[in-house]
Amino acid sequence: MTEPTGGSDIENPAMNSFGIHTLARPRDDGFVINGVKRFPSNAGIASLYTVIATVDRSLGDGGSCILLVPAGTLGLSFGKPEDKMGMRADRNCDVIFDNVWVPNDHLLGKIGDGARLLRLTLAFNRPGAGSIAVGMARGAFEIALEYSRTRIQGGMPLFRQPQIAAKLADAATSLEAARLLCWRAAWHNATHRPPSIRHASMAKVFASDMAMQVISDCIQVMGSYGYMKEYRVEKYLRDAKIVQIYLGANEICRLDIGDSL
Repeated sequence: MTEPTGGSDIENPAMNSFGIHTLARPRDDGFVINGVKRFPSNAGIASLYTVIATVDRSLGDGGSCILLVPAGTLGLSFGKPEDKMGMRADRNCDVIFDNVWVPNDHLLGKIGDGARLLRLTLAFNRPGAGSIAVGMARGAFEIALEYSRTRIQGGMPLFRQPQIAAKLADAATSLEAARLLCWRAAWHNATHRPPSIRHASMAKVFASDMAMQVISDCIQVMGSYGYMKEYRVEKYLRDAKIVQIYLGANEICRLDIGDSL
């Protein structure tokens, strides 16, 4: 989805797909794809690539399309793996399409369906991103809670100190709220059609913002120990940041929520 010129412009419905630069030129026997996608997960590892492109940028949403490109297709290549702040087990690199031909049956839906199918994908994927954020925050919280039970300060366990107890209570409350919001979005998408971009975006925004705050607070509870790699909490912070960015930056998600009100 994301390209060197941007990702949010492609995800933002107000842009009407004018942000898509990857071109899929129709032929009688299929499509020829040219362009570059940036930061996709599992690039160079996946067996199949789902590509949003356009047959004509001047058509906006009407020219948008989604094509399937199997690994090993002639003209498909990859850039160098990115050296990232976090999520380092998730391989990201450029996916390069140089006159890549795919047959007509590799088109999902029809020409003009790309923007609609992308919105459906985001509605299903954003609650998953929120759930990932909840898991990271919960991992950090459990480490900090156990640490606070065994760390003695002022003659008592750290978690008995009023300021620390309040910080942990806020973290537990935020975690519970974010988890329920993700479940609410997942339930709606499982029981209603079309899926809800509103609930999906709420889940992602709230959970990813919560994760950054809760994990940061957990590091604060643990002091210098929380800053050390040995205790793993700092890794959760590095990993959690990307959830505020991918599948639609939280600023774009908030626009989606606002538009749905």
